[in-house]
Amino acid sequence: MTRASWTLAVAATAAFFIAPAQAAPVKAARCWNTPDPPYQPHERWCASADQKTRWVTGRTEVPLWLKLNPLWWFKNDFEPVAPAWYLPNDKLRKVKWYLRNPLQNAGNYVAGTKDLNYTVHFYKGPPVVTNYADLNQTGCIYTVLDNSNGGNLWFPRTYVSCTNKFVTWYTGTQWSGFYGFKLNIQHSKLQVF
Repeated sequence: MTRASWTLAVAATAAFFIAPAQAAPVKAARCWNTPDPPYQPHERWCASADQKTRWVTGRTEVPLWLKLNPLWWFKNDFEPVAPAWYLPNDKLRKVKWYLRNPLQNAGNYVAGTKDLNYTVHFYKGPPVVTNYADLNQTGCIYTVLDNSNGGNLWFPRTYVSCTNKFVTWYTGTQWSGFYGFKLNIQHSKLQVF
């Protein structure tokens, strides 16, 4: 990874704490409804012609009383049942699924924005990719979530992810609305979340 990429990563991480300026509204080139479940039944995404801006509408906000319940934070309302590919013959499959994905409701709805409408600007990196490790490539990704095409975020959110031959890390709110942070050492059994 070049020095410029790391400089961008440091600058973008600093931007995580500074609200970026609101971007101008963008005209939609195409829109589509998301399949449900697990998505919300009226969720609709639109994208600009260059695919660098997308926005979501039709989401229903989770009630505040649930967001304030620490026990609910540990549940997984978005994906309560493990997918078929996850440990199909294991008797402790459900328990291991929840241990593999702790605090999903907290990441999706308390710190995250999976129940809110917003606009995503893909400033650096390919659209709808959370890290370059998913593409077997190296590089950095920087996105901003705001209300430029309508929405109900309380404040703008940022997301920064970098992958090189040694580590993959990310912090912030992903384009989908999930908030999290991660540090993975490449090709190591020891992983830090």
